[in-house]
Amino acid sequence: SMIDRIVLGAPCWGNFPDAYELQVSMDGNRWTTVATASNMATEGAENGAIHNLTMPVRAKYVRLQILAHTPEQTNSGLGEFEVWGKPVAN
Repeated sequence: SMIDRIVLGAPCWGNFPDAYELQVSMDGNRWTTVATASNMATEGAENGAIHNLTMPVRAKYVRLQILAHTPEQTNSGLGEFEVWGKPVAN
């Protein structure tokens, strides 16, 4: 697929991750970072986050790599993880 948008929904429990990377891969082994975020606890991410990619990327797999939790939590939560784009022929 050609991915152009990734939406992270507000958590149902816990806090939104404080820092993270969104990564894509075609084979599940080699990963490329397409978006990063930090200081989300102070940026007011209680409603989640939308990442519109400046250039669509071709990917088969998408993952969220959490780098830091909020200071008062030892875990993070998401309500939804949405990946938007268009299918492409092999």
